Parts: sequence; structure tokens; C-alpha cells
Amino acid sequence: ACLPVSCGDDATEVSEPLTQRVCSRPTSWGHWENGSMHIIAPDRQVCLCMSEAEYLSGERLDELNAMLLEDCELDAEPYEFDWTECQQYHDAGYWLDMVTWATEWVMFPPGASVVCD
Repeated sequence: ACLPVSCGDDATEVSEPLTQRVCSRPTSWGHWENGSMHIIAPDRQVCLCMSEAEYLSGERLDELNAMLLEDCELDAEPYEFDWTECQQYHDAGYWLDMVTWATEWVMFPPGASVVCD
């Protein structure tokens, strides 16, 4: 696909920005009142398709962060914790600091089923 410049035949072609999977792990901690704790979602990943421009502008990061919070809470549910740090991690943007671009170098995470155009 050509960028919005000449493609060698004096034609200009504008193509949509390439999107890729942007992933992060919704890892957090769950706590019980007896003082014990357990890690939440150590093997899970949440991915969202976005272009590099969308990532750099931050325009879709809130959407990804909300998806991460939802997945953290979903994984925590069966443990019946007295409280978790999911909301704290969401509010601090912790997971967004751990974002990776899912490429062939990333082992096939659960988010590998996300197909981006």
C-alpha cells in the first residue's frame, strides 16, 4: 500500500493507517482479610487494535485501560477476595506502562486471536 505520496506512476493513493495489536497484562493482587494474597491474571493478556498514531496520541488508551480493568475483575471473581488492587492499577495507569506491540516475537498470547486489519 502506498502512503499519501507518489507511488511512481504519478498516482497518489491514500491508505488507512496500519493497525496492530497493542497488549498488556491485567496483573494485580487480590487480598483476603486474614492477610494472605494472590496474584490476579498472571497469564492473561488484553489486546486492542490501534495504529501507531492512535497509540502515540493516547486517544484509545482509556479504552484499553477499561478493558484491562474489566479482565482483572473477571479473573479475580472466582477467588472471592475481600479486596483487589485492580481499580488502583487502572487509576494509576500501571498497565498502560506495560504495553507491548504483539508481533511475531511475542509468544502467542491469548490476545493473538485479535486480528487487526
